Amino acid sequence: MKNVVRIVVLIIVLSVSNSLQAQDIHFTQWMNAPQQYAPGSIGDYDQPADHRIIANHRNQWSSVTIPFLTFSAMADSRLWTPVKGLNTMVGMLYDVTGDSRFTTARFQFGGSYELPLSLDTLGVFSIGAIGSFTQRSLSMRNLNFDNQFDGFQFNENLSNNESLSRLSRVYFDMALGATIKYPIGNKLLRLGGSLYNFLQPKQSFFDVDDIRLNRRWNTFGELMIPLDEKWKVAPGFLISRQATYASNNFGARLFYNLSKAPWYKKELILGGYLRTNDAASILLGYSQENWTGTFSYDVNFSTLTPASNYRGGYELSIIYLFIHPPKRKRFKVCPDYL
Repeated sequence: MKNVVRIVVLIIVLSVSNSLQAQDIHFTQWMNAPQQYAPGSIGDYDQPADHRIIANHRNQWSSVTIPFLTFSAMADSRLWTPVKGLNTMVGMLYDVTGDSRFTTARFQFGGSYELPLSLDTLGVFSIGAIGSFTQRSLSMRNLNFDNQFDGFQFNENLSNNESLSRLSRVYFDMALGATIKYPIGNKLLRLGGSLYNFLQPKQSFFDVDDIRLNRRWNTFGELMIPLDEKWKVAPGFLISRQATYASNNFGARLFYNLSKAPWYKKELILGGYLRTNDAASILLGYSQENWTGTFSYDVNFSTLTPASNYRGGYELSIIYLFIHPPKRKRFKVCPDYL
């Protein structure tokens, strides 16, 4: 147990202290996008289940420019492998931004392995890894250049005199992570860290070798606290570092039990998060049995507010669990003889 704690503490220290350069795609609902932040959380479900599907959609900066659109999906399973404790996943991400239609298309695959901490605590330590193939591309069709000014006006028939070595790049990368799930009385703690862009792949469309995707370190945690039979609260945080960029997220989700029977799950979800020096987010969600849907909206208060007028973007996540039916006792019926 002490060695496990030391590993997680080391990950946290590295996450907070490293200042390594480019910014990855991010989600406000980071707790609902484990494939983008937490490889160790693959196969970690809130209910007893065999499989899970998660879809995320984000629309940002539509009040400022052409919207930045992001879609992500993941399916993970605890049964796709005969090895006990080994969970697997496949996923994809698609992002398109700006007039250049700068596009990121990514296919992901990976897994996690669970190690019980001890039989008396029911705590679990998980390590995970994700491999990904990514294509990044752009289009020059809707871009205007100074070289297309003919002295009187813009002339689209003139050459832009720009010569990129390529308009597309494909690369392979990896992410690594570790997570602890640990019960503390009637509370449940999740704590972990991860490293993305481990291989630091090349990014330049001019084939400049020293322009690479910088590593991103994440530290995250959430504590589920029951307040009474109806209410529970889950304060949490996500801290990300990538070169000179930093993202510090703090907040909480509040759950209200709408169920009238203990075997039927129905919850209302309310929440709020702060991303320092950037945005405040409100969350509204609903969960019923296998399904959970959550909507969030970012209120922007960064230096972009003169253009954004405090409007950031909205995000939607949908989670579906394939819950395995409870085991029923089997009885042998014997006929009555008179």
